[in-house]
Amino acid sequence: MDTNTLSSDGLLRILELTKQLAAPFDLSSMLNEVLLAGLDLLEADSGSLWLYYEEEDVIRMHLPDVTPVIEVGAGEGIVGECLANNIVINLPDCYSDERFNPAVDKKTGYRTDTLLSIPLVGFDQSQVGVLQLLNKRGGAFSAKDEQMAVALAAQSVVAVQRAQLVESMLAKERMDEEIALAREVQMSTLPDELPEVDGYSFASGFIPAEFTGGDLFDLVKIGDEIFILVGDATGHGIAPALSATQMQAMFRVAFRTGASLDDAYIHVNNQLVEDLQDNKFLTAFAGFLNHDIHQIRYHSAGQGPILHFVAASNTCVSYPPTSFPVGVIEFDSCDPPVEIEMGEGDIFAVISDGVYEYENSEGEQFGETRVAELIAAFGGHSMDVLKQQILDDLFAFGNDSEQLDDVTMVLVGRKPAVNSETPGANDNTLNLSCDRDIAELSRIVDATHEFVARMGIGTSILNDVDFAIEEMFTNLVKYNAATRTRIDIEVIPQDDGVKVVLTDYNVERFDPTEEKAVDIDTPAEARTPGGLGIFLTKKLVDSLEYDYHNRTSKITFIKRYKS
Repeated sequence: MDTNTLSSDGLLRILELTKQLAAPFDLSSMLNEVLLAGLDLLEADSGSLWLYYEEEDVIRMHLPDVTPVIEVGAGEGIVGECLANNIVINLPDCYSDERFNPAVDKKTGYRTDTLLSIPLVGFDQSQVGVLQLLNKRGGAFSAKDEQMAVALAAQSVVAVQRAQLVESMLAKERMDEEIALAREVQMSTLPDELPEVDGYSFASGFIPAEFTGGDLFDLVKIGDEIFILVGDATGHGIAPALSATQMQAMFRVAFRTGASLDDAYIHVNNQLVEDLQDNKFLTAFAGFLNHDIHQIRYHSAGQGPILHFVAASNTCVSYPPTSFPVGVIEFDSCDPPVEIEMGEGDIFAVISDGVYEYENSEGEQFGETRVAELIAAFGGHSMDVLKQQILDDLFAFGNDSEQLDDVTMVLVGRKPAVNSETPGANDNTLNLSCDRDIAELSRIVDATHEFVARMGIGTSILNDVDFAIEEMFTNLVKYNAATRTRIDIEVIPQDDGVKVVLTDYNVERFDPTEEKAVDIDTPAEARTPGGLGIFLTKKLVDSLEYDYHNRTSKITFIKRYKS
């Protein structure tokens, strides 16, 4: 057995503590439970528990309760060093270590021979306190004890913070302040910053249906991989929110103790079977992105559909859940995780049913098809832009309908091999990615002229190419002003001229080849406005083609030299 990995029994004992610490306690009782748990797990003879007070910048002993109260300044002594540096300190012989202060022993009448000091630090890196365990029965504390203590601390700090929060909430007189604080706690468990990985783009979003919600997500780097978690607890409000954050905490504890994805999934499920009421459960997607080999492996307990846009085939594949929701039935083993290969330009989306089942005033659901079309239209684009477009389209579809469920999503996009705004990524092709803004035309013209000169393309066709690009680009911007996507332009040299391709994503159909001809013999005041630019473009270029697929418009024209 790997000495750096906890045994299944050790992991189960910590997960069992999750159930005990999830019970409602006042702060003093919670601190006592945490200390008793440490004494039991680490077989220590005694211990102490200290809390940090930011306003006073001191660390104060709460257990054991002695008079006068013992406190140290932040950073002072073993307790201060442990918390300030977020490190475990293991002293096999306290009195031979110059950092040890025997004053506490003198005040309490207790002799400390061995000591294990563990920092209690929140997921937001907030300093909570220190748990100290004294005099290991049978000898000094081992490296395995240190690991067990770190896992216990990771779970205990959640319980302590919750108890501190509850104590603060009870002091408030107004219910809206209580709910606001609960929301703050829930939101604080969500990652503040998304991972940064070369070649990948990430986005996430959470909009609760009520002030607190039963959904959660996690997107965090663990080791050399990116952990992805999306969960949805039955119901809305504070109780489901606590269940969701409890599941998140258990997964993090499991991975911090070296558990595999399969083991963590099994143990978390079985613990929630014991913890949750019979009619309560959570759906959960739990997986890892290995960005070195471009693979996502996951379990999806009732969470689905999972969408994967495959750029190579320009298709969006839907994957169903792999098992029942967590907390429904215990199991000892599970099927191997699903493995998804992330090709260049691929997008992987885990989205809650609050999006798929969002209804408009007529009772029509937003549905999987609309989401898949949006995702397919965004290959190679920023996931932030895709997230915002999904939300914009979702709420526009709802048209002020009440949001009945939490809206949560995690988006993972692998960037395409070539997505350059300037020449150079492919010396034989000009690739431009443009904002939906007419002001971009000057940049487009400058880049086209520079490219034509560099490639030695005859300038006799340049004015016609400029006019055609300007007319097509302007119409794409005009006819789909609501979308946020960029417009891609390619200029490709041909033996007898150039080919230009304009690609527009997540848009309604606009086919310039179907525009009616303009009667140029009719007086201007008698003609219907519009259409003249497209009419002239058709006259100037040698071919004009249009393709529309998965809400993506592609206009292709060719301009040849005159014979």
